[in-house]
Amino acid sequence: MRIPVLAGSLVALVLAAAPSAPAATSAFFHTPSGNIGCVMFDKGKEGVFVRCDIGEHSWPLPPRPHTQACRELDLIGGLEFGAKGKSHFFCAGDTVLHQGTVLGYGKSKRVGRFTCTSRTSGMTCRNRTNGHGLFLSRASYRRF
Repeated sequence: MRIPVLAGSLVALVLAAAPSAPAATSAFFHTPSGNIGCVMFDKGKEGVFVRCDIGEHSWPLPPRPHTQACRELDLIGGLEFGAKGKSHFFCAGDTVLHQGTVLGYGKSKRVGRFTCTSRTSGMTCRNRTNGHGLFLSRASYRRF
């Protein structure tokens, strides 16, 4: 009689450990104002990174990075960071503005190791494994 009880416990344990839905590996979203748009990738052929672009800002752009991309493309008011290291400015010929869904103010989106939170004061995205990330707003930016 102990075998059915043990088997039932084992089945319950296996079902509890099984994931209910696959974790998201990417997300495109933007603030309600549409001024900041972001994308998060954690796995897949795209890689592991967060990128946020801003349409209008009152702060000056930093000096143009010395990269091949910046010899050919525009320096945009955007920051990106990957699995390791601080965020940085980059050059691009595209934008992630107005892509995906609206991330309401006070709401967060999580993809793998990354979390982004939209607030009326700006967008904060961080890598939860190492604390690196970005803050982007019309008035200021911060790399960490």
